[in-house]
Amino acid sequence: MKKCAANLILLGGLFVLLAVVLPCSYVQAASDMPEYEIVDSTWDSITIRVTFTFNSQYNRVEIHDQYNSGATSTSPIMYSKGTHTYTFTKLSKPDALYYVTILYGDGESDVQFTEFLVAYTAGIPEGKHVSIDLDYKTYLKGNITYNNLKRWLNHLDAAYDSYYNLVGAKPNNGRKINIVSSSEDIGGMWVYPNTSTIYWNEDYIADGLKQISKYDDWYFGTLHEIGHLFDLDNIWTFDAEFFANFKMAYVFYERDGNFRVKIGDKIVTKYSDIVDFYYSGSNGSYTKTIGADPMKYNNDGLTYMFLNGIKEFGSWDTMKRAFSCFVNDNYGDTGGTPVSFVQFMTVVNICSPFSNPFAYNFLNYYGDRYRFVEQYFANKVRQRNINNTNIIFG
Repeated sequence: MKKCAANLILLGGLFVLLAVVLPCSYVQAASDMPEYEIVDSTWDSITIRVTFTFNSQYNRVEIHDQYNSGATSTSPIMYSKGTHTYTFTKLSKPDALYYVTILYGDGESDVQFTEFLVAYTAGIPEGKHVSIDLDYKTYLKGNITYNNLKRWLNHLDAAYDSYYNLVGAKPNNGRKINIVSSSEDIGGMWVYPNTSTIYWNEDYIADGLKQISKYDDWYFGTLHEIGHLFDLDNIWTFDAEFFANFKMAYVFYERDGNFRVKIGDKIVTKYSDIVDFYYSGSNGSYTKTIGADPMKYNNDGLTYMFLNGIKEFGSWDTMKRAFSCFVNDNYGDTGGTPVSFVQFMTVVNICSPFSNPFAYNFLNYYGDRYRFVEQYFANKVRQRNINNTNIIFG
């Protein structure tokens, strides 16, 4: 829209129109201005949708990255009128303010107009039950996308819900679990009891995140550590590694066909594959340890014995009732000493249906293998104080 202006001056009490008319200036009507909105953002991208009113060589969008030496990124020219969508990528900083400029023409003059707005990149996503406290530039950038991290946290939230469905209580009064980096060389991941923190060895984070992002992997190590945290003050824990894996197996049982976890070079999606892994797939599997000749103990072998027992003559409901007895009826109160294998099996038996006591059938089914496990724990001298927070579970 053109708007021409002429100057008036007062001479001798009369208004006189100057003979020379000043050059026309260009003013945009509100109806001529583009409409725009921010339609999406991640920690390193912002997507803007613009509807231009006129065809113009000036139609484009710019973003100013004040965190990257003041660099400015410009979209291609959007010559034709109508709606255009453009995503600015590789922005420097999550959860940060960026300045956006919309440039446009009026379709008839050689004049460029501008509109200014601000937009924000998204922060590091959090799940309902699990959050991740990892430095963006050091660990996240280039190893996992924003959307894939959100997807993984959703998986961990689902696993958390399954653990809760099994044991009937939440660790550390339901405080959100936080995954942090550590320079300590204790293992790949580990936890301390009675906490809500999972420690991730900094040397393994980049490769782990790449694996999670590439394969949509729920990530065995993290699920295992969440399993440790759901041991609830170790009130039933005669073997921490066994219980972490055994409870994790329930997650796979409840989410059968809807999970993905990488074991070795294979993506596993079925609960039956997990049972097979503990039967013969792992280094400590049943066929290589408790089921071998001579027998030797390994928690993976015991995990299979329980999973197979559930299949043959029990149910996960039996285990749920047993955990409920520990949580709600103080069956784990042993005067400060850890619960023994025999004590745990006694509780399982008490909570089994009278027509099919799990522990009795477990003994009859495995015979000498059962007695070997029972003797192994009877001979194992454990001086652990269950409230000692220096205990580490990996």
